[in-house]
Amino acid sequence: MYRLVLTISALAVFALAVPPVDAVAAEGKFTYTLPPAEGHIKDPDIRCYPYTEGSGPVENQTDVQAELYGTPNCSGVPSYVPPRGRRPHETFRSVRFNGIGPAFGIFIYLKPGERRTLENPTSERCFNIKGSGYVHNETDEVVLLYRRAGCVGAAASRVNRNGHVFHADFSSLEFVSD
Repeated sequence: MYRLVLTISALAVFALAVPPVDAVAAEGKFTYTLPPAEGHIKDPDIRCYPYTEGSGPVENQTDVQAELYGTPNCSGVPSYVPPRGRRPHETFRSVRFNGIGPAFGIFIYLKPGERRTLENPTSERCFNIKGSGYVHNETDEVVLLYRRAGCVGAAASRVNRNGHVFHADFSSLEFVSD
């Protein structure tokens, strides 16, 4: 009981000592083509910009990575435009500016009947992806596998760097720093 009170007291002191984190913004301009015009987002916030559609050249002159999604709400597997990078042609329906960056490497998993991969997936973000069977983590981060969509509750499995699980059954996953 004494340890519990001591632990709770220490956490309370820590919570009061750490200042809250303010919303952050990227610096620079993101330029995309929305035929027939060109669109811009200046100093974008670190968040999703739903229904920001483009098809054509993309230039990310911000200091953070831009993630381009084929859906209007930043879900699914994105394509990436690195800071100060450009792509000759991209088609997308939403964009997220992410100050965290990717987990470098490949995550391999099985969906019934097929082998799938995630290359350089975004860190600290939930992916609503279902898988069953063997998984192998070749990224530089730890993967948490959840039984429910939305990365809700405690992780059912943890897959360390260069690790694998033979009988994984998951509905969502997240790449986290160790």
